[in-house]
Amino acid sequence: ALGHSAVESVAGGYRLAAPPDAVDLHRFERLAGEGSRALENGDAADALAVLGEALALWSGPALADLPDRTAAASRWEARRLDARRAALGALLALGRPGEALPELAVLCDAHPLDEPLQVLRIRALRDAGRPAEALAAYEEVRTLLDDRLGTAPGPALRALHAELLHPVRGTGVAPTPGSAPATRAAPALS
Repeated sequence: ALGHSAVESVAGGYRLAAPPDAVDLHRFERLAGEGSRALENGDAADALAVLGEALALWSGPALADLPDRTAAASRWEARRLDARRAALGALLALGRPGEALPELAVLCDAHPLDEPLQVLRIRALRDAGRPAEALAAYEEVRTLLDDRLGTAPGPALRALHAELLHPVRGTGVAPTPGSAPATRAAPALS
C-alpha cells in the first residue's frame, strides 16, 4: 500500500522507511496528543475534532495482523482508550452529555474498574438531568470496587458523589469539579 520505496532492505530483513504520518499508529499518537492538549487548554471543540480524527484511524484491534503482538497491542489499546476518554470528556465540556452516554455505557461495561471512565459516566448522567441514575451508578461502582478489590472509590469519584448529594441550592445542579459553589444571599429580615 505504501509502495516499494517505503521498504528498505537492511541486514537481517526489511525496514519500513515511510514518514511517521504515513503510519496510522504514529499519526494516531500525534493527533491523540494534540487533542488531549487542546482539552487540557480548555478548547473542547478543537479537542473533539482532533480526537475524532485520531479515533477514525482505528478499524479493529491494534496490530491484529502481527504474530506475537500482545505486549505492543496492549499499549496501543490503552492509548486508544485514553483518547476515547478524552473525546468523551470534550463532549461533556461542550454540554453534550446525551451524545456521550451511549458510548460511556458500553465502555464502562467493558472496563468496570476504570474509575476515570466511571467518573465521566456519572458526570454525564448528572449533566443530562438524571441525578438519581448518577447516584445509583456511583453505588454500583462503589460496591464493585469493594467486592473485587476490597477498596473504596478514589478521590475523584468521592468528590463527584459529594456533589451529587449536595447540589448547588436553587439550581438543582451540582457544581463541576473545581468550581466554587454558588451562594445565595440570605433574605433581609424586617
